Amino acid sequence: MAEYKIIHDTVYGSIKLSGLMLELLESPEVQKLAGIHQLGLAYLVFPGANHTRLEHSLGTSFIAGRIANELSLEENESDLVKCAALLHDIGHGPFSHTLEMMVHQKTGHSHMELTAKLITGKIDIFSDEESKVITGRKTLPEIIEKYGLAPPEIADLITSPPEDTKTATLESYQDKSSQQFFNPKVYLNQIIHGEIDADQIDYLMRDSHYTGIAHGIIDVDRLIQTMEIYNNDLVIHRRGLSAVEGMLVARSLMYSSIYFHKTVRIAELMLARAAEAAKKDHEMPELYRMADSDLLNYLRSLGGFPAEIERKLKYRRLYKKVLSLSPTEL
Repeated sequence: MAEYKIIHDTVYGSIKLSGLMLELLESPEVQKLAGIHQLGLAYLVFPGANHTRLEHSLGTSFIAGRIANELSLEENESDLVKCAALLHDIGHGPFSHTLEMMVHQKTGHSHMELTAKLITGKIDIFSDEESKVITGRKTLPEIIEKYGLAPPEIADLITSPPEDTKTATLESYQDKSSQQFFNPKVYLNQIIHGEIDADQIDYLMRDSHYTGIAHGIIDVDRLIQTMEIYNNDLVIHRRGLSAVEGMLVARSLMYSSIYFHKTVRIAELMLARAAEAAKKDHEMPELYRMADSDLLNYLRSLGGFPAEIERKLKYRRLYKKVLSLSPTEL
């Protein structure tokens, strides 16, 4: 009998994992996400917002699986999208998007590109010292290939926006000598990164649940049940129009209410300034290898301005807004 585990999720109830998904869940790359807040420092404003990237990744994979079932995808395609959904955030550093600009400046890559490199084995989540201590683990490529999937194909679902896969011309597809990638199954990318995708569905529902802000409540059943494939595109039947409109309104309200909340932005900028100050005088560890606590401990150990900001964030002594300028005034 195949080994399986049942995860009790606060949003969807019981989620059963086995085989590929269970092995990926237990990998260090995915487990690191348990130490990264989904909403960064938003818990300083919304005390319930202590959910993590791990919960979000599990939820996104669950939704991707529901979409795959609704569309009656082949088993291989279903495994591809569920795997990509579970791994889509493993390149995130501490406090999610808060320090993404700094990561890009140092590595030249976005968190999605770092995710792709982790999936394909081009970079490692462990430093050389950690690799000596933690031995005998399977790498992500080894786990993925064990189940007959190709790591580059999964990485492509995460890093290639659907419009990119559609811009390849028919001539380049027919030209066998052309090395340009053309994916006729655009719907696979759209399940992961599209106008209505598994990622957005989960983060709206999950963030709404944990912050207590009701704006993110959407009709997820109607959305998924009205999804169809038309000319290899993922589309919504006109019966689902009201659910789509509701989701777009919910997303807009969630951004104004939570993601761009002025106090959340102040806290995020305080942390960013502390990290920038630390980078000027010290050789900062690779952020994609760190969880939230790793960064805070590192800033505290440096003393000076970084440690001062770490203490202010710890005890919620945040800076105040003294001036506001509208875009037109700027």
